[in-house]
Amino acid sequence: MPVIEIASWVPSKAYLADPTILKPALDFLKTVDGCKDVYTGVAEEQSTLFLFVVWESFAHHKALINNPEYPQVIGLGPSIASKEEGGSGVTVYHVEFINPFEPSQSAPTTEILAITLKEGKTKEDLTNVVNTMSAKINAENPKHAPVTWGQTLEDEQKFYLTIGWDSSDAHRQIIGDASFLPILTDLRATAVLKMVHVSFKKPSLQGRTCTRCK
Repeated sequence: MPVIEIASWVPSKAYLADPTILKPALDFLKTVDGCKDVYTGVAEEQSTLFLFVVWESFAHHKALINNPEYPQVIGLGPSIASKEEGGSGVTVYHVEFINPFEPSQSAPTTEILAITLKEGKTKEDLTNVVNTMSAKINAENPKHAPVTWGQTLEDEQKFYLTIGWDSSDAHRQIIGDASFLPILTDLRATAVLKMVHVSFKKPSLQGRTCTRCK
């Protein structure tokens, strides 16, 4: 099953001035065995750069991680803000989404919802409310359905959910309907939420295989 690597960090001033400085890293990923797709974008609400990498399996990314030159070999450094610029390094999680992820990532705007269970709450509690919410959103927003989500491999208390929208305004208009209030109230009672909107770009991944990364 494909695994999505979700990496995020504060972008450097150099990246904000010239996003093409990330291109060498993306070109490198094109060569890595098991890398199927890459999506990048900066959040609307805050200065956070997201990198979604679609791996054939976690084992494929693990092979890259085991490279003696990792992580410098990727070349992300110039895009990462220094401590003086307010940076704090790169956060990485891996998720196996329960539904196809392409509709949400390829939409004009992608809602990324980071979810952390509150004390005493369980995955079953979250599943119940997310299933109810997803069914309603899919019905209201069929163009970019389905809503998809999954538990992180690193922390069983943490989950990621993604939804495709025409725009962040379209998201607010639909979710702002009074009929969503009970669902959102249940969701907030179950978990701590952190939400952003990202307009992803998807570079072409047609390249040679990196034999060093197997």
